Amino acid sequence: SDSQGDSGGNDERLAFLYDTRAVTWGGLAAEIDAPRTKKGEEYLAEQSFWRAPYMCSFRAGNFDFIAMAQHTRCGDGTPGRERELRALADWIKDRFDKKWAEDRDLIVGGDFNVSGDKLYQALTSQGLKQPRSLARLTAGDKVLKGTNLEKSARYDQILYLPTMDDRRTLAGGTLDFFVDDAHIEELYPGKKLTRQAFSFQLSDHLPLWVQLDTDIDGWRLDQIVQAGGKK
Repeated sequence: SDSQGDSGGNDERLAFLYDTRAVTWGGLAAEIDAPRTKKGEEYLAEQSFWRAPYMCSFRAGNFDFIAMAQHTRCGDGTPGRERELRALADWIKDRFDKKWAEDRDLIVGGDFNVSGDKLYQALTSQGLKQPRSLARLTAGDKVLKGTNLEKSARYDQILYLPTMDDRRTLAGGTLDFFVDDAHIEELYPGKKLTRQAFSFQLSDHLPLWVQLDTDIDGWRLDQIVQAGGKK
């Protein structure tokens, strides 16, 4: 995606990296604009996205889906963040409920800066669901409380629209690349990096992952048979 030129955008870009042996790009790549209303001669957004969400379409076998990424605003206050999360949820419902929506299988991931139930409810207010495999956050045999380096807050999420039932999500978790401050030296010997400086080299959050079942041929055949049996 393109970067915003102001401090709210933080010169960040969003991208999807994919293995062409597993998936192919479906032709859609677009940034999302905040919903607008007409005021006089102008169409203006009531609530802005600090960084525009980015979505792309992909295909794995016979499974078509859209992947969306977002990095929600940060800061000490939550009202603006809650409005931004709710605006994203409302946009998704409006966009994917339309009869001309080319695909309704949606996977949403990113750093939503969710730091409490109220913010999580805003994000999921229009039907986004968490995979069962991510209900308890694990890294191998460890259970973690969060995706930040302190492992105390679960800012990051992978969610999906309920057109994809829980049988499609097979496994999930996080990759804990950060043990503690004492082990930074092992990765960067002699650098004497602080935790913040270390995060600039890798990340200040642990990555989430989820495994999806994209073999839908049996499901499609069932739908054809069921449709053929209706009178």
